[in-house]
Amino acid sequence: MHTITFNGYTLNLIQWMSQPSVTATELGKALGYKDGKSVQRLYRRNADEFTTSMTGVVTLTTPSGTQSVRVFSLRGAHLIALFAKTNLAKAFRRRVLDVLDAEAAKRSKLQELHDAACIEYETGRRMASMCGRGLAGWKHEKQPLESRISMLEDQMQLRLLA
Repeated sequence: MHTITFNGYTLNLIQWMSQPSVTATELGKALGYKDGKSVQRLYRRNADEFTTSMTGVVTLTTPSGTQSVRVFSLRGAHLIALFAKTNLAKAFRRRVLDVLDAEAAKRSKLQELHDAACIEYETGRRMASMCGRGLAGWKHEKQPLESRISMLEDQMQLRLLA
């Protein structure tokens, strides 16, 4: 499980719709509310501004059993923080944007590495079909390239910096 640390509080994130998300309760605590009910009220008052990729209800196992819980993607958490009137809301918005920017930069670099590895793979495959020596070399190069491409694809999945 990934986390974001904000103002001495650690938010535990879950994967929802292939993106890191936070429960309304955790978001409320990070914003300085007593519980998640304030976040739920903010959401209900402004529900028309949220897309389906910003918030949803999931079933989670909690200490009190299985429950339906509202979660917010980081974009959704940022939008909730825009509506919040707590002293922490402004700093929280900046922190979430910093995390999203860092993830975008990381994904961009990984995409560049992935594209270069795919080009190298295709070049090697084409050379192997042209001559016998190319085929012998390709037998040694193919598996490491496939492994590198697979590793980069795994790393390109959205992950959150601690």
